[in-house]
Amino acid sequence: MRALLLLFLLGLGVAAQERLQGPALEIRCAPAAREAGIAALNAFSEARARVRVALGLDALVPVVVELVPNQAALLARVRECGAAEPEHWVVAVALPWQGLMVLRTDQAGGALPRLRGLLAHEYAHLALGAALRAADTPPVPRWVDEGLAQVAEGRLFVEETPALHMRAFFHTLLPLSELENRFPQTEGGGALAYAQAESFVKWLGRRGEGGLPAFVQLLVHGASVDNAVRAHTGLDLQRAEERWRRELRDDRSWMLEMLLQVAFGGFVAVACVLAVARLVRRRRKLMQELERSEEMAQELPLEGEALPEAGPPELTDSPPRRRVRRFRWRTLRDDETDPPA
Repeated sequence: MRALLLLFLLGLGVAAQERLQGPALEIRCAPAAREAGIAALNAFSEARARVRVALGLDALVPVVVELVPNQAALLARVRECGAAEPEHWVVAVALPWQGLMVLRTDQAGGALPRLRGLLAHEYAHLALGAALRAADTPPVPRWVDEGLAQVAEGRLFVEETPALHMRAFFHTLLPLSELENRFPQTEGGGALAYAQAESFVKWLGRRGEGGLPAFVQLLVHGASVDNAVRAHTGLDLQRAEERWRRELRDDRSWMLEMLLQVAFGGFVAVACVLAVARLVRRRRKLMQELERSEEMAQELPLEGEALPEAGPPELTDSPPRRRVRRFRWRTLRDDETDPPA
């Protein structure tokens, strides 16, 4: 009975899921995400064009795109497919052996504002995986796969570019050997790994004739990464990585930017110190004026008391003061009457 109920509920879930069709494309989404599904349907042709131009992969790969509401749903779907669990900050996952792409639509993920780039990124994984399987070629390392997808996406890690040069100068880049199978799980380490993969793959494309499409064709036709790098650049993988790191170190443009940032920070710090010093001086001046006012008020005689005789103006040590009458409260003596109002 429970099995029948479960099948019935699953049937309801499938029936409630909408399916949008395109050329070699199916988008599955909940009715509430229909607008996002239509946007993905309209943008997918551009994603294929980006992959074709950047990587030279022309084959039309059938794709199923599933839109999920949040991170928990994405993790559940990936586990259901038997794939490795992605990092917590991942907003889209491609499963090349199934021709499946899973994409989050919640605002926290931030996938929809950069939907076109993400579709191109994930479709690059699917197209490269399909081409490697068709040629009976083993999968490429993770840094190659992600670097090529980053190039197809076209979204540069602008904020990480100066960090790459600075890290190369201080010898703190991640070795490519550590990025063979999995990237760091932290968002900062993952961003650095993606930036390195993109930078090195672009460097490989610039070093050989035909650019990245020629390098990808070497991989698709069965060449290992080391052999493909050697055929495309004339260097083995280790020497190519060393040359790439050296070129990053030789670029000192980040130093000027760093000096400008330090100078601006110093200017702001000096301005803050001067402003605080000015406030302190004004406060001190006000306190001194209040103290002088209190001293002058204490020197004034009470009502009925004789004013002290002042000597001639020319014989006094200090300049004459102007006395100001002030109202003061005191307790009446027993023989005094209330003053008239």
